[in-house]
Amino acid sequence: MLCALLGISLSIQANNEAIFCPPDKEYNDGQSPTVFLIGENTETFEKLSGKYETTLITACNGEMGDAYRKWMELMIALETYAEDNDFDINGSKMWIKFFWGEDGTIDHIAYHLKPNSRNIDTKSLTNLLEGFVAHYQMPVKFEYKFSHYASASFPTFYKRALSE
Repeated sequence: MLCALLGISLSIQANNEAIFCPPDKEYNDGQSPTVFLIGENTETFEKLSGKYETTLITACNGEMGDAYRKWMELMIALETYAEDNDFDINGSKMWIKFFWGEDGTIDHIAYHLKPNSRNIDTKSLTNLLEGFVAHYQMPVKFEYKFSHYASASFPTFYKRALSE
């Protein structure tokens, strides 16, 4: 089911690429927080979304399967990072958007906890995600900055399926 939902999301994003205009490669206002809650920074979220309009699937040369694997590897890396830092991320459900530089480094993460998420301290989660930014680099390089916005929940089913 998750694979199908992600596939639909990636397909919708891929269809939007028909009106693709290269983003401003030099954008970096130096004032946008690295990690932030979408609802507390809607203007920043909208501004960054416009500057990082290239999608993950485009950065993966239109290969939906590759984009899905990269996304799930990222979610597993985040889950593992949380475990390694004694942060209980299990039960959290969120909308999350990653903004990557051309070399795959994470420039920003924006998120919003869903109403059915486990109650989790957003300041602690923001701190965890800030540490993750310094820890992880997406194994994708592209000529433009790119992003991906999706639903995430932990623990990841994908990680459990791989371990079985």
